Amino acid sequence: MPTLRALPLSSVKSLSSAEAAALKRVGIDNTKELLEAASSTSAERALAKKAGLSPSAVREAVNRADLLNVKGVGKATADLFENAGVNSAKELAQRNPVALAKSLEAFVKSNPDQGSWLPSSATIKTLVENAKPFVTPPGPQPGKVRNWGEAQGRAATAMFAHLNDVLFSNHPDGAVFRTAILEWRTPADQQAFKQLMRAGVGHYLNVELAPGAQSGATKKETPTHYTWEGSLMGLYTEVQVSKATGAIDRLYVEID
Repeated sequence: MPTLRALPLSSVKSLSSAEAAALKRVGIDNTKELLEAASSTSAERALAKKAGLSPSAVREAVNRADLLNVKGVGKATADLFENAGVNSAKELAQRNPVALAKSLEAFVKSNPDQGSWLPSSATIKTLVENAKPFVTPPGPQPGKVRNWGEAQGRAATAMFAHLNDVLFSNHPDGAVFRTAILEWRTPADQQAFKQLMRAGVGHYLNVELAPGAQSGATKKETPTHYTWEGSLMGLYTEVQVSKATGAIDRLYVEID
């Protein structure tokens, strides 16, 4: 895991000078100390209470401080990523750069008052790559997938990214899904449905049963692929993982 950077609290754009001063009064002088003091949800709440800040203010600061550990991510970029829904270095590492670029562009256009600078597609791709060490163990990683367990991990990562970057975003590939499934729901119901779908991924891949998630798949192994086919929250879904490379050769969620 990369070393945490000890940057001044002024590097966290969401923190006001008064909030930064409140953190300093309880011994938090830089981003490294902030991340160490708020290493879990309960620790975040405890820190917020101790400093006299709202839990949401601490959470937003922690998200940005975590993103600042990625090489090339500065104050403005961390703020943009967090505002657009990328909440950590680990999450950035798992994003599809093309889909993320579209999501960031949509956020900037819909929030002109923020004055956000939009990184180029090439820069976004580089930053996603720079975040990989936060989820990838050091050393060379074999491309081959040797069993269902390894394939399941690749499939789960790809499915979560598809939910975030395609279905619940402005990506054109998710337009049919959003029209059929989301448009008639309230924003709160949309978020609830997203959470059910995320829980349903585990059931779909036979990782764990998820109460209320109407999902499940059958597994098929060929000489070249591991494949799941079935229903994710009532939607026909297929995921195919290459044995040779570990790549996701097929992933789609269809409206039946």
